[in-house]
Amino acid sequence: MNSMFGYTLPITLAANQRNNFQLPIDADSDFIVEKIYSVEDGSFRLMIMDTTSSYQWFSDRVRSENFFGTAEYPNELPTPIVLKRGTQLQFDVEDLSGALNNIELVFEGYRVHADVPMGKTRYFAYIKNFVIPANDRVIDTLITNSDTKFVTSRLIAFRSKDYVTKLKMSMSSLSARQMYSQFTTIENIFGTVLRPNMLKHPIELDKNSIVKYEVLNTDPAAQTLQLMFDGTKVW
Repeated sequence: MNSMFGYTLPITLAANQRNNFQLPIDADSDFIVEKIYSVEDGSFRLMIMDTTSSYQWFSDRVRSENFFGTAEYPNELPTPIVLKRGTQLQFDVEDLSGALNNIELVFEGYRVHADVPMGKTRYFAYIKNFVIPANDRVIDTLITNSDTKFVTSRLIAFRSKDYVTKLKMSMSSLSARQMYSQFTTIENIFGTVLRPNMLKHPIELDKNSIVKYEVLNTDPAAQTLQLMFDGTKVW
């Protein structure tokens, strides 16, 4: 019989410390992750890797604000993550708060005692980081992996200040056409992990697709921005 379960990982980091942590999955059952949430003293970023299959969950380390919800408003994954029995999850975690940071991560889902096939889809997120100088713009690109197609169904972003950054974006898999007719405020494109922009028409990116960004900062101070395209790899 399948049963609800949660894996909890406590972490303590000194100011600006970066360290690795392990979370073993029990050997008697596979585990399906459906929700992710945390409590913490301050911001952090991390990479999660399934060491059993050497599979990373993201293209780059993700900020905690973009990935972890709360028990009341959890991050409900667009694609549940299958963790095989005996899997070791590795966490590469870095404090961003500049102070002692006590963190508790929770992965909620259910145990399956029968063998669960991996299937041809798997959760993944592309991460793109920007630092935009004061009253300036940055042009950059992201190239998707050569191994699989990718379907993004949720858009999530962290920004250091609200309502001061604007974005133009185009994708080669969509004939390089602009996604919006002109510069658009980030908050009108990307939601938060608690309230993501759930795309009614998910975007499919072919292997080696190119996403071009032009980011405009209208503020007299430099801005930090992390964009997250949350979705599924398709083999």
